[in-house]
Amino acid sequence: MGPIKLGLCKVDRASILPDLPVKLPEALAQADQALTLEGDEKLYTGSCQCGAVAFAVKTAPLEKIEIKEDNCSICVRRAATSIYPDKDQVLLCGRDNTTTYAFGRKFNQTPFCKTCGVAIYGVAVGPPQSIVDKLPEEKQKFVEQQRRIQPLYVRAMNGVDWDNIKVQRNDEGTEGYTVLDE
Repeated sequence: MGPIKLGLCKVDRASILPDLPVKLPEALAQADQALTLEGDEKLYTGSCQCGAVAFAVKTAPLEKIEIKEDNCSICVRRAATSIYPDKDQVLLCGRDNTTTYAFGRKFNQTPFCKTCGVAIYGVAVGPPQSIVDKLPEEKQKFVEQQRRIQPLYVRAMNGVDWDNIKVQRNDEGTEGYTVLDE
């Protein structure tokens, strides 16, 4: 054991952080009118660190929906924890202030804020349509469904009660990765 001893203590974030740590763009001020809530739906907002890129999403309470953390290399490195609403449930502001990174087959893209570098959402592109057209009907439907979603990063959201949400950790589609020592 080294000379440093680390301990863990629980901090009540609500008592030390404001509800909205970053001033959201004016376009989101009317989000509750643009995104009509039904039943027990809630309106959540989120943004990058500087507030230049932001979103509002209407969804069931986070405690009741699927929240995933997968092990693809980019998601692991940026600690992505995501929800997957349909695009019509989401209002995105500041897309013009992002730069996009895509890797591998470029089926998924990650936009980052040009100012602060934070990613708050993803873009599910999928394979080219010429490839999709050759897939079995079941796979074609899956690709269409994936293209309708708007991945949002929960860590960029305001007012998340981390003690009451359930995050599913997935190993779908990848064996993970190891960073080798030089």
